[in-house]
Amino acid sequence: YCGSLEPMPLPAGTGGVAHALFVSKDRRIPKIRIQTRQLGNLLDKRIIVSVDSWDCLSRYPTGHY
Repeated sequence: YCGSLEPMPLPAGTGGVAHALFVSKDRRIPKIRIQTRQLGNLLDKRIIVSVDSWDCLSRYPTGHY
């Protein structure tokens, strides 16, 4: 799915893995949780994300870009 990351404060520290929510351009697609070490570089860009899994107890599916 094509979209961008939801604006959020950058985590303290550098080089660590950050979690972010991806928002698709297609409003029918739910927000997707991803992990990245490049959060600052991806915030103002369009990216492609795929869903990997969706735990039955999780509000959002997990994916990768």
